[in-house]
Amino acid sequence: MVPGNHDRGHLPDSLLKFYYSNYHCFNKFSVFYLGDISIIGFPFEYNDPKAVFGKVKLLAERNPKQKYMVLCHQLFYGAVFGPQNFRFTLQNDVIIPKKLPINLQLVITGHIHRAQSLGNGKVVYPGSTERTDHFEIIEPKGYLEIDILN
Repeated sequence: MVPGNHDRGHLPDSLLKFYYSNYHCFNKFSVFYLGDISIIGFPFEYNDPKAVFGKVKLLAERNPKQKYMVLCHQLFYGAVFGPQNFRFTLQNDVIIPKKLPINLQLVITGHIHRAQSLGNGKVVYPGSTERTDHFEIIEPKGYLEIDILN
C-alpha cells in the first residue's frame, strides 16, 4: 500500500498486517524483496518527487540483475486529467521518466483517477475504483491486477 496526498503521505498501522504476512505499507522510501522481483515504494512526495524518483533509478542501475517494480502516488509526464484533457508536462512536481533502466519493469502510480498508460506502457495509472468528482462520470472505472509469479 502507498499513502497518497490525501493521506498526508503517511498511513497509521493497519489491522491488515495481522492477517496478511505479506502486507506492506510504504510510509517511507523502501524496498520490499519478493525474490525475482523487488518492489520499490514511496508515499506521496510533496517537496521533491523528481529527486525521490532519481533514487529509484539509481537503485535499479546499481543492481542490474534484479528486476524492480515501483509503487508510488505521483504525477508523471503526459498524464491526462479532467474533462478538458489537461496534460501534465513540465510542472515542478511532474516526473519525467526518461531512460528508465531496463530492469525497472513497471511503475504503478496513483494521483490521477483516470486509468492510463504512459511511457510505452512502463508507467501505469490504474485509476480509482470510484468516481470522486462529477466529471469522472464518463470515465470507466476498474483496477489493475498483476501476476508477478508468471
